[in-house]
Amino acid sequence: MKVKVVFYSMYGHIYRMAEAVAEGAREVERAEVQ
Repeated sequence: MKVKVVFYSMYGHIYRMAEAVAEGAREVERAEVQ
């Protein structure tokens, strides 16, 4: 499975949330996260 997390963050709050989403997706077996 391929997962791409796309986001826009002016102040960094959304960046931290997107990193958490990507980290969770990486826990899925055979997931490719970008």
